[in-house]
Amino acid sequence: MTDLSKVDQYLDSHLDQSIAELSKLCAQPSVGAQNLGMKECAALVGSMLQQRGFQWKSSQPTARRW
Repeated sequence: MTDLSKVDQYLDSHLDQSIAELSKLCAQPSVGAQNLGMKECAALVGSMLQQRGFQWKSSQPTARRW
């Protein structure tokens, strides 16, 4: 079995930050069916990923096929 004590410790020490980030994501309007706020939401998620050291590059949406 995997020891998850380090994961638990990280979650405990970053709980406020995680809740604030989740609140920010939930407050970001995005409606895929209407293409509302999708670019802005993608940019927000990309920014959050970059803050954690990930490389992120914006891409162009593909054409709808329906």
